[in-house]
Parts: sequence; structure tokens; C-alpha cells
Amino acid sequence: YLISMKSKLSKKDYIFCIPHSHILTNKQAINNSLHEWYDKNKRQFPWRDCHQNDSISQKLYKVMVSEAMLQQTQTSTVIPYYVKWIEKWPTIKKLCQASEQEVLSHWSGLGYYSRARRLFSSLTKINQEYPTEQKFKEF
Repeated sequence: YLISMKSKLSKKDYIFCIPHSHILTNKQAINNSLHEWYDKNKRQFPWRDCHQNDSISQKLYKVMVSEAMLQQTQTSTVIPYYVKWIEKWPTIKKLCQASEQEVLSHWSGLGYYSRARRLFSSLTKINQEYPTEQKFKEF
């Protein structure tokens, strides 16, 4: 419940009441509470399975692919497409060896093909401008 006391507080001052719990006033306590909740309740998705040895660019690649696929599409629909995509093109460099037509063909069934075009274009540009992991880290 969010209670605004306009007469006594400025617009940015609010009191958060959490029923059957304690009032969280400390940012760190709120942060810790959210992290604990997430650890207990998170859903498992393949795009969350980043390996420790994945490079920064590899993590970015997986995030960009999943975010593009998840736009206006249910997770249950995206999961098999994402898994097949990463199996076919496990890295940005591998994807950039494909043609746009091949990417669109692989995207078939997800709809909104402009997402696939923009994703392919963006990742191609990233690969051209930051061809090595060192260049990527310098960015």
C-alpha cells in the first residue's frame, strides 16, 4: 500500500506500508529482501544460464538475442527458438557469417520480422566495430 500524505510531505515523500511484515526503510534492506525473494522464486530460462567462462561479449549476445525474441512474445514460445538459435549461432561471429535471409528463416514462427532484422544488423555492427574481446572491453 502506498500512502501519500500530501498535506505534510512533499511529492517525493511517501510511506510504504507492508501488511503482515515490517516496514523497509533502508535501501540495502529492500535490496537484500528483493534478492532473497528472487533466489527463492525465480523461473528458470535458458538465457539466464550464463556460464562463468562466458566472455562479456558472449553474455551481451545472449541477452540481446533473448530480449529481441521476448518482445511481444510469450516466454513459452521463445524458449525453443532461443535454444535452437544459440545452438546454430553460439557466438556473434558465427551469426555474422549467416545471411539475413538465413536469420529470417530461422526466426520463422516468432513473427515481427523487423526484430530479427534489427538484431542481426546491430550484432553485425558490434562485430565490425569490436572484432576482438579486447576491443569490446575497451568500449
